[in-house]
Amino acid sequence: MEYKKNIRSFLKFIVEEGDIAEKRNPVLGLKWMREPKVLIKTFDDDEVKRLINAFR
Repeated sequence: MEYKKNIRSFLKFIVEEGDIAEKRNPVLGLKWMREPKVLIKTFDDDEVKRLINAFR
């Protein structure tokens, strides 16, 4: 998935530099892919209490 972003950025750069015409940029028609959301596992109340009490 990451490679599509890199290719899109590179081709946008080439268009800005004038090496290819904007209407010939093949990646402008591509849709962004959905990336999975990363869920961060947090501590529950009991785990926090045990962490605090571990240093007493």
